[in-house]
Amino acid sequence: MRGEKTSWLSTTPYILLVAYIICATSPVLAWSLSITILIGLSNHLQREERILISLSTVFSGALMISSREVFQVETDDFIRYFDLYQSLHTGDLEKLFSYGGGLEILTPSLLAAIGLFGPKDSPQFVLFFLCLFCTFTFYLWLEYRGLDSASIDEGNKAACIGASLLLFSLFNTTQIVRQTYAVVVMLYALTAQSRSHAALFLTIAGGFHLSAIPVFLSIITLRRIKYYGLIPLALILWYFDLTTIEEFILQGESQGGARLGWLLSSESVSVWLYGIFIMSVLAILFLTKNTYNRNAGNWKFPVLAFCLIYFAFLQVPGASFRLCLMFISVIPGYLIFSALLPYAKYARILFLIVLAQRTYKSISTPSSEGLWSQFERWGAPFYFLF
Repeated sequence: MRGEKTSWLSTTPYILLVAYIICATSPVLAWSLSITILIGLSNHLQREERILISLSTVFSGALMISSREVFQVETDDFIRYFDLYQSLHTGDLEKLFSYGGGLEILTPSLLAAIGLFGPKDSPQFVLFFLCLFCTFTFYLWLEYRGLDSASIDEGNKAACIGASLLLFSLFNTTQIVRQTYAVVVMLYALTAQSRSHAALFLTIAGGFHLSAIPVFLSIITLRRIKYYGLIPLALILWYFDLTTIEEFILQGESQGGARLGWLLSSESVSVWLYGIFIMSVLAILFLTKNTYNRNAGNWKFPVLAFCLIYFAFLQVPGASFRLCLMFISVIPGYLIFSALLPYAKYARILFLIVLAQRTYKSISTPSSEGLWSQFERWGAPFYFLF
């Protein structure tokens, strides 16, 4: 059967060539074409072809995010990371110990490594490599651990990778840098085949952001105690919400107005509405026993628990999103496709519709991520280098 599929898709090398040529002239179209191939032609792709197309997706995605606007608003965390990059570039090695009391050393070290072969005053250079390294690390996890841990069959592996890269937040690799890197590395710890490997990857994840350690322990615990962990968690969060609401009322209009203003700001509304949508979809899928892939079931109780956490902390500015970053912006595509594996044909159609919407949004100007402010959506070959 595999031989028949290979002969049927004898034009695959040419499709790959077209994807890479398009990447030189329009990263957004190359990104869209690559994911379309992964999802739409998943049954017909050999492993080598899947890898090459996935790498095209990773590379073009990094080019896309390096085009985004910078230094426009004070809330852009990249401003602080670029300041750190410039300090390290000039030899201020004390900045290596800027985060987590000096324990979160890996992000500054990564920036220092980028500075060894990069210019001091090019934010696009830093944006590109921050996104490239993080997305590539995530892809490697999918290819070598994630697909097998969810028992994705050969014919659906490319589609799962395409869906995962589609919903993976490229923006957060340059915005919430430390935590996003920590979550991606933590995935290796969660799927490690030995305790020593798990401990090694967890140490690396903690070197990016210390929050990886309690999140990892929470997920492992929830996988073991299952429903017995959800009940006390729900009670604790219920008490937290009652206490917070009481403080909200007692502290008067100034505190209440500040929180309400944050929740209703145009930027925040899109963030928490997207989070509500993703967490609700995941909760529904993993609560419906007849729809989710049994081999993805070890994510069921962590998903449900973090769904409770998300809604409980929604009233605290920024907290709900960061606490549930893994499920909202790193692995939502992976989890949704894994859960819908018994209905993979329909899942592919769903993800292709989402891809069309995201492609249109990425091409349009302005976008929520300020794309195409540093260079245009398309141009002459390798125009983004000049």
